[in-house]
Amino acid sequence: MLITVEEIVQAYLIEHNIDGLCNEDCGCGVGDLAPCGSIRGDCEIADKVWHYSGCEYVPCDDREG
Repeated sequence: MLITVEEIVQAYLIEHNIDGLCNEDCGCGVGDLAPCGSIRGDCEIADKVWHYSGCEYVPCDDREG
């Protein structure tokens, strides 16, 4: 059985209750990783944050309070 990098990362995120990934340009949720085509080297684990205009993914170390 062949397992992809995306599947490994997804399993890790789910196991650690992390919402997704983000980088300077974009963010993605654990249910739809790498819609841009691949996980980039500058992707970080991220929390999903809701705003009046929708949601975004921010690095986990940028969590408020």
